[in-house]
Amino acid sequence: MAKPYTVACSDRYKLMMHRIIARALRRDPSLLARGWTALERQKSRGEDSFRIQEWAEILSLPIPELARKIIERSENMERLRLSSPLYFVVDFTDLDLRRRLIAKAKRGIVYERRAIFVEELSDEDLRLIAKARVPEDLDWDPEADQS
Repeated sequence: MAKPYTVACSDRYKLMMHRIIARALRRDPSLLARGWTALERQKSRGEDSFRIQEWAEILSLPIPELARKIIERSENMERLRLSSPLYFVVDFTDLDLRRRLIAKAKRGIVYERRAIFVEELSDEDLRLIAKARVPEDLDWDPEADQS
C-alpha cells in the first residue's frame, strides 16, 4: 500500500535536506561537530535512548560512509531522518529555500505516482540551493563543486 501523499512528500523533503547535509559534510567534515552537539542536547532532554544510540553509531562512521548512509532509501533511515541531529549542520532557516525544497518534493511525488522516479536533484538545483544557504563559516564555492 502506498504512503499517504503528505507522508511521502515529507519523507522526500527530509531526504533532500539530508542530501544537502551530506554534500556539506563531504566538503567540511568539521561540521559534524554540530550534529554531535544536537545529539547530546536530545540525549539530555531524555529522548529515546535507542534512537540516540542509532544516531551515535551513524555519526561515528567515516564521512563518506555517513554521507551514503544518511541519504539511504530505507524504512529505517526514513524513521531516523524524522529526528535527525544533522538538521543543524546546514542553515535551513531560509524560507525560500524550504519552499523550493517542498515544491521539489511535491513534484517528485507526482512523478513517482506516474512511475517516473526522480532520484536526484539536478546539479543546477543543488547549485542554487547551496548558494542560497551555505553556512558563513563554510568556505566553499558551489561553482567549483563538480562531485
